Amino acid sequence: MVHESGLAAVTIAGMVLASSPIRKSRDLIEFKEQLTVLLIGMVFILLAANTRVDDIIALGWAGALTVIALVVLVRPIEVLVCSIGTTLSWRERILIAWIAPRGIVAAAVASLFAIRLESEGIAGGAKLQALVFATIAATVIWSGLTGGLIAQLLGLRRRSDSGWLILGTNELALAQPLQTPGQEVVCLDEDPHRVQRAEALGVRVLLGNALETRLLMRAEVELRTGAVAITESPEVNLLFVNKVHQETKEQRCLVAIDTWSTGVTPEVLETKDAEVLFGGATDVGLWSQRIDRGEAQVEWWSCRAWRPREIFNEGESRPAYLPMVRRRWKRRITVGTRTRFRRRDGVAVLVEQARQDEAHERLQQAGFVRGDDPASRVKPE
Repeated sequence: MVHESGLAAVTIAGMVLASSPIRKSRDLIEFKEQLTVLLIGMVFILLAANTRVDDIIALGWAGALTVIALVVLVRPIEVLVCSIGTTLSWRERILIAWIAPRGIVAAAVASLFAIRLESEGIAGGAKLQALVFATIAATVIWSGLTGGLIAQLLGLRRRSDSGWLILGTNELALAQPLQTPGQEVVCLDEDPHRVQRAEALGVRVLLGNALETRLLMRAEVELRTGAVAITESPEVNLLFVNKVHQETKEQRCLVAIDTWSTGVTPEVLETKDAEVLFGGATDVGLWSQRIDRGEAQVEWWSCRAWRPREIFNEGESRPAYLPMVRRRWKRRITVGTRTRFRRRDGVAVLVEQARQDEAHERLQQAGFVRGDDPASRVKPE
């Protein structure tokens, strides 16, 4: 009904779809992403084909100075004004000013203006279009070559292979001694009461369904060292691993299972490229109760043997301890069936107090000593 209202119509349609309870929302999002890549690429080709290289060269030094002024003067002022009243830090403002995009909308509008100006017999349309494309080319090259370096210098570059994602906020999940300076642990849970309890302990928790893509993106799953599923349901744990692998193919995943031979078995996990958490079957509910009642505690042990024996509890229905985290230098990883130990590695072990002697004897036979032992070089946590 109104000329050139398509952009507003598409924006409103997107808002309506985003807020609608559509069951196939993921399929729609994937289809939209494919269309976006296809159509934007096509539009850029069409618009660029309408811009002649001779027109860009004809801009001369005046055009080059205009592009430089847009990049180093106009853009920083624009970012400064637009970010007033926001929570952005001065470092974030500098980064935005450095890499602020100029892309398809500017190119489309400039091309439209050029066509309209030419149809009205007004000179300058071709120069405007050439100037916009020169600005786009300059900013794309500039941002691509220097954006990462500037983000690193400003301390804003996102670290990869950092921190762990944990499904569940039970006592066993919260007992994981993974969190160190520079290595964040993020838990996921949809029970508000458990979330509040975990946050009171200083753990970062995201409330919501861990099988939703949006929550995993908020947790920055693609940047994490690995994902750990520690709920009382092995089936839910397996679904979580499948979801994580859909979002990031190379993620290390560990799953807690309650039995070694039925249901979700190590063979099933192997087909999903996942490991058995703690190296053996684990009754998550029972160990959580033990931690809650003070009947189990985490101890640090140090490997003193050149070739230590396996300390996993494969096939055991009631293990006396759980190997939880391996520490090598300053790096910590969750222990799974593929974890291997070497001399001077540290390991955090959750030990049942009623069977402490049994656990200690087995660990010592495997070549480990208590971390607080005077002969150990690993200081207690």
